[in-house]
Amino acid sequence: MEKKRVVIIGAGVSGLAVCKHLLERGCQPVVFEAGSDLGGVWARVPDCTELQTPRPMYQYSDFPWPESVTQVFPDHRQVVAYLEAYARHFGVLGCIRFGHRVVGMEYDGVAEEAVAAWGQWAGNGQAFGSGDGEWRLSVADAEGHVEMHTADFVVLCIGRFSGVPSIPTFPAGKGPEAFDGQVIHSMEYAKMGTTKAKEMSGASV
Repeated sequence: MEKKRVVIIGAGVSGLAVCKHLLERGCQPVVFEAGSDLGGVWARVPDCTELQTPRPMYQYSDFPWPESVTQVFPDHRQVVAYLEAYARHFGVLGCIRFGHRVVGMEYDGVAEEAVAAWGQWAGNGQAFGSGDGEWRLSVADAEGHVEMHTADFVVLCIGRFSGVPSIPTFPAGKGPEAFDGQVIHSMEYAKMGTTKAKEMSGASV
């Protein structure tokens, strides 16, 4: 029986677990991760970030925390190290393509009416599609070169904080065009060097 080709978008907590289970079931998964590291949001948080959930309640059921981690609320570096250990242990690392962002995808092999109906999908986690066609994905690497990939299934593991911008509506002339300074996210501010951060101290937000 031919192995099912499965594309997983995102190498965070969920993406790693999905890849591990698919490998165990004889599938052929590939994980496209836009960033240079695994861990999802944990790889892009302020240095002071720690778990808000007690450690025993934030772990994979088949991979406990190492005994060397004794804190009730491990910091983000320990979380990332734990996720990396999980990925190495279950052979997931070899499936991840870092620096690859999925920039487009479409389903080929079903009627246009059926595809149009999928537009009503509410993102509730339920699968959709007949399984008769295949997904065609456009994937850009770090240099912007785009490759085409096909898959039988696609699993979205991009999380709530996936970098998809929520852009509000501004009055005419009072939106981003009225500001000619540098626009950054709060996570980028948290990772600034001390000197750069001091330059912004006292500035209006």
